[in-house]
Parts: sequence; C-alpha cells; structure tokens
Amino acid sequence: MEDQNLNGEKKDLYLENQIKIIEEMNSLKKEFQSKIKYDEQKEKTITKLHDELQIYKRDLYKKMLLPLINDLIHFTIRSEKDMEFLKDVPADKLQERMYDFLDDLRDILERQGVEPFKLDDDDFNPKKQKILKTIDTDKKELDKKVANHKFHGYEWDEKIIKHEMVELYTYIPNETDTPTPAYPVGIDNPTTHTEENIPTLQPNGFRPPNSSSVPLQEGELTNDETETENIDNQV
Repeated sequence: MEDQNLNGEKKDLYLENQIKIIEEMNSLKKEFQSKIKYDEQKEKTITKLHDELQIYKRDLYKKMLLPLINDLIHFTIRSEKDMEFLKDVPADKLQERMYDFLDDLRDILERQGVEPFKLDDDDFNPKKQKILKTIDTDKKELDKKVANHKFHGYEWDEKIIKHEMVELYTYIPNETDTPTPAYPVGIDNPTTHTEENIPTLQPNGFRPPNSSSVPLQEGELTNDETETENIDNQV
C-alpha cells in the first residue's frame, strides 16, 4: 500500500510539473506574439514617420526655393522683353544693358543671402582671393601686390563659396640690378683678356706690370729689381 501511495504522489507531482511547463510555454508564446505585433507596429510607425519627414523636406525645399524661382522667372521674362528692344540698340547702350543684367542677378543672389564682394586692400589675401593672372614688374615694392580686381567673390552664411579673381604683380629684377661678379686681382673682365696678357703672380707675391701700366720714370726700379736689391741688402 505504501508503494502504491508513493507512486501516486510521484505521478501527481509529475503532472503538476507538466502543467507548469505548459503554462510557461503558453505564456512565452503570448509574449512572443505580442513582441512580434509590437515590432510590426513599430516598423509601421517608423516607416510612416520617415515618409512624413520626406514629404516635409520636399515641401521645405520648395518653400525655400520658391522665392529664387520667382526671381528667375521675372528675370527671364524681363530678358525676353529686352531682347526685342536690344535688336537695334548701339553697342555702347548694349554694354550698359548687360551691366544692368549683372546687377539684377546680383540682386537675386543677395535676396538669398549671397553677398558679392571685392576687397579694397592691395595686399593679396589667399583666403578670399585667387590669382587669375600675374603681371611682371621691376618695382620690388609691388611684388605680391594686387594689380587689378577682376571678378567679384561671393560669400554665403559667412563662408566663401567663390573667391575673388585678381591679377597679381610679380617682381622680376632688371639685368642692371644683378650684382657684378668679383674677378681676380688685375682682371677686370676675363672675357677681354687673352692668355698672353693675363698677368702671372710670382711665388713671392709680386707680379710684373702689364702693358697697360704707367711707364717707369728714369731711375725707378721695377718690382723684380726692388726685390733683388732688398735681398742683396739682407745678405
């Protein structure tokens, strides 16, 4: 009887464990299904927000570009009208009208926050200027100075988006400014001397007078004679 009761208790315990396992599995299944639904809903929400953000960006770009587009449309219409008017206009008047076109375009840029500029200083500024051309000069004080301010630079939101184009002086020394090379004693220019008329230095440091020397006066000794006399006196 005791063995039967013991076996019955084991079976009851086993069944209880099985029931708990089944209940835990069902609970995990529900959590998993809930998580899947949450992820699906989350993904749908993210996709919806992304689409709305893209629409907002497109609308924002359109709103930002609309003033610029309107300005360009008005400029185009005005240019079309001027083309009819400019057919019989003299060259000087045509040039004036072209400057008006440039002013209109700069006005459009300024309304978008783009500022044209030309620096007043003649010192070259590599942060805001670029060299279009160099001009040779023999004046050293003009070296690396701006010769001409050619084309405007453009700045947007305190950033340089287009450098000013300038012409720059470059110092080129004249031939007369080149220092004359030093030649050996008694030789003014080696190209004007031949092997025969180049004076030869003696071991004692004396050299004979050349053909261009002043003639000796009566009773005056040459270098060699003076040296010989000095040696005789020493002896």
